[in-house]
Amino acid sequence: LALLSAGADDREVVCVTGVSGYLGSVIAQQLGEAGYAVHGSVRSMRSWAPHLLYIPHLELFQADLLESEEVFAREFQRCSTVMHTASPFWKNWTDPVKDFVEPAVNGTLTVLRAAHRAGVAHVVLTSSTAAVCDPGHLREGLDPATYVFSEEDFNMESDLTRGPYRYSKRLAEQAAWDFARENGLTLTVINPGFILGPPVLSRIQGVSLGLMQQLLARELKEGIQAGCSGTVDVRDVAAAHVRAVQRPEARGKRYILSSSVGIPTIEYVEALAEVPGVDVSLLPKQMIGKQEVCVKYSAAAAERSLGVTVRPLQDTIRDMALRMIDAPRAEL
Repeated sequence: LALLSAGADDREVVCVTGVSGYLGSVIAQQLGEAGYAVHGSVRSMRSWAPHLLYIPHLELFQADLLESEEVFAREFQRCSTVMHTASPFWKNWTDPVKDFVEPAVNGTLTVLRAAHRAGVAHVVLTSSTAAVCDPGHLREGLDPATYVFSEEDFNMESDLTRGPYRYSKRLAEQAAWDFARENGLTLTVINPGFILGPPVLSRIQGVSLGLMQQLLARELKEGIQAGCSGTVDVRDVAAAHVRAVQRPEARGKRYILSSSVGIPTIEYVEALAEVPGVDVSLLPKQMIGKQEVCVKYSAAAAERSLGVTVRPLQDTIRDMALRMIDAPRAEL
């Protein structure tokens, strides 16, 4: 089952899982602009094809990460590179193994096995700074005021009870490195922080877009949940994925993409207050709950090897807000 958008041709083909996602759709757009054709997976053609039709050089196929290894293996035969961006994040969950660990690890291995069977030599995996560290459970003796997390770090502190989402991201990434090493597959891993920035699609889903929609809809005027996350623009994360295909020196490497220090959630609000047309009086004035530790990250490797520099938060929030104000309102 496949559906083709306008403009597909004999370009080099890159496969993208989760192409209907917030990040996946921006990657698809940037790949098209960079001269590639995109072959992207969606869980439901009926739900997502109308939203993706206008992205040029994009062809869709329907497949489920946990059920469709045969489908992925067949579809990946057309691709020079596979990008695995699809990974669920549930705000409301009950079982950390079934809701986080199994989908993350098994979905990643499904894609890698299918790529290997299809003869694809290079996979670009979207991981997360969640696989790098857990600011809420730092290893003993680490001083967050001075320590800078880099690609050498793995989050060994999270587990099924302390940060199961972060735990699942680390397990999935390490499973990918193990599989690549054992099967002669070349892997590049991108580890972004909390992703914000303007979406390509008008349909709203996921934590990042949901947060901005709540702020714009004045649903958080009593306060925003306290937090402090390394933050990065979706356009910069997408650019890193594209450069990972274009630059041979990126193969076998891991790249953090994040602000140099975690950003408290109230600073998202402060940046939003500077956007023309936003009613400042209805924005939250405080954070609710316990403030997390703000840790430091180095994105120097991504800047040096991929040529991607993380843009300022103010630009990210402005462009995201203006895009979502202009977009038709959609249900979460």
